[in-house]
Amino acid sequence: MEPLVSSAKIAGMVTSALLSIGVPILLLILWRKKTRAKWSAALWGAVIFVVFVFVLESICHRLVLVGDGKLPTFMNANPWVYATYGALAAGVFEETGRFVAFKWLLRKQNSKNTSVMYGIGHGGIESILLAGFSAISSLAFVLSLNAIGADAMLAAAGDQAASLQASIDTLVNTGAAMFYVSGLERMTAIALHISLSVLVFMAVKRKRFILYPIAILLHAGVDFFAVLYQQGIISSIAVIEILIAAVTAAIAVYATMLYKKDVDPIEDTPSPAPEANAESAQ
Repeated sequence: MEPLVSSAKIAGMVTSALLSIGVPILLLILWRKKTRAKWSAALWGAVIFVVFVFVLESICHRLVLVGDGKLPTFMNANPWVYATYGALAAGVFEETGRFVAFKWLLRKQNSKNTSVMYGIGHGGIESILLAGFSAISSLAFVLSLNAIGADAMLAAAGDQAASLQASIDTLVNTGAAMFYVSGLERMTAIALHISLSVLVFMAVKRKRFILYPIAILLHAGVDFFAVLYQQGIISSIAVIEILIAAVTAAIAVYATMLYKKDVDPIEDTPSPAPEANAESAQ
C-alpha cells in the first residue's frame, strides 16, 4: 500500500520537531555554560509566557473577539482592524510580561546576560508548546495513517469521521516544503524574543523606559504581518516569512548593539578596614 503522506513530508515534521524543541534546549545549555546566567531567568521567561499569553491574552481575546455583541461583530468584520488589534495585543501582553519579570521577579539579577537567558526561556517555551508538540502530534498521526490506511481510521472514527477526513485532506494536499516552515519560523521567533527581552531589560534595569513602548510597537509590527496572513489579506506564506525575518533581523541588530554597549554594574564590595585607610592616608 502506497503511503498517503510522503517521506519528504514526514522528514519535514521530524525537522520541525527537532528545531522547535532541540534548539531552545541547546541555546539554554550553551548560554548557561558561556555566561553562568541563572536558570531561574529562563524559568520565569517560560512561566510569564504561559500566564500572559495563554491566560491573560486569551481572556482579552474572548472579550473582544468572541460572541455576537457589537464589538466582536465589528472586529471580525474588519480584517485590518482585527489585524491591528491582534498585533497590539500580542505586543502589550508579552512585553508587559517581560517588564513584570525584570522589575519584580528578577529584580536581583542585573547582569545583561539575564536578558538573553530570559528571552531563550520565553521564546523556547513558545516554540516547544506551539510548534514542537504540534509537530510530534502530526508525526504520530501521519505514521498511524500510513500504517493502517485512511479507510480504517475513518471507520474507527465514528462521529468524528468528518473532521478526521478534513485533517487527512489537509495533510495530503499540503506541499512538503510547508512542513519545514514551522520549525524555521520558530527560529526567527526565538531570535525576536531574545532581542525584545534585551530591550525591555534595558528599559527596567538601565532606566531607559522608552525601550518598553518601543518593544511593544516592534513586537506588534512583526505580528501584524502574521495576522495579515491569518486574515487572508496577504496569501503568500513566503512573503510573510521573508518580511518577518527581515524585520526581526533589524531588531536583532539593534538589540545586539544595545547589549554590547551595556556594562554590567559593579557588585558591591566590602569597605576597606580602618587600618588600611589609615595606612593609605599616610
